[in-house]
Amino acid sequence: QPVKVIGTVEDISKQKEKEAILTERAEIDQLTRVANRAGLDHWISTYEDETGSGVFNGCYILCDIDNFKRFNDTFGHMFGDLVLKTVAEALTETFSCCSGSIIGRLGGDEFAVMIKNARGRENEIKSSLQKLLIHISKTDLQKADIEELTGGMQYDAALLQPKKDVRISVTISIGVAFSSPMDTTFSCLYDMADKALYLCKGTGKNQFRIFNEEEDGENSEFGC
Repeated sequence: QPVKVIGTVEDISKQKEKEAILTERAEIDQLTRVANRAGLDHWISTYEDETGSGVFNGCYILCDIDNFKRFNDTFGHMFGDLVLKTVAEALTETFSCCSGSIIGRLGGDEFAVMIKNARGRENEIKSSLQKLLIHISKTDLQKADIEELTGGMQYDAALLQPKKDVRISVTISIGVAFSSPMDTTFSCLYDMADKALYLCKGTGKNQFRIFNEEEDGENSEFGC
């Protein structure tokens, strides 16, 4: 019979907390507070591990801010940052309630949303996209609102050329791809959404376009 036990007890809660903070910093875009590219890649790899397959049953949404370069060139990069935050917040408000979804910033002014098990939810997602477009287009940024919208962060007034009462409208273009009943990989869905986004921006912007294999897939080199 054992008489005594020799060992040590260590509280690793602080270590775990530190690891969680480091993981968040690595996978969260620090400006917009949505997932960054690493966070999106981790979400994809987790999905593939769970399903044992690279096939994605879902929806891939790509968003691009219309005329974003003009915001930076005209009003300065700090104002451009505010536009990025505003769009990220609208995306989060629109899609965070969708089960099995992730919202992320791919880089620059491009954002992505991925939604699991989207087949059969096409109308729901289309409705959300329409509401998103209206919501963002009605979000006018005003010089007087800068400090409030940025949590008190001070912006150099010299970078903001519009007068105090001038409002600046923001719009986005969206490319969407739904997985087919056939096998569809993440990379294939991205290519399809990117093609839809390209066509969307070439036909007026401030709208969404859903990839159509018969129309948009003609002469494509996706190989999906």
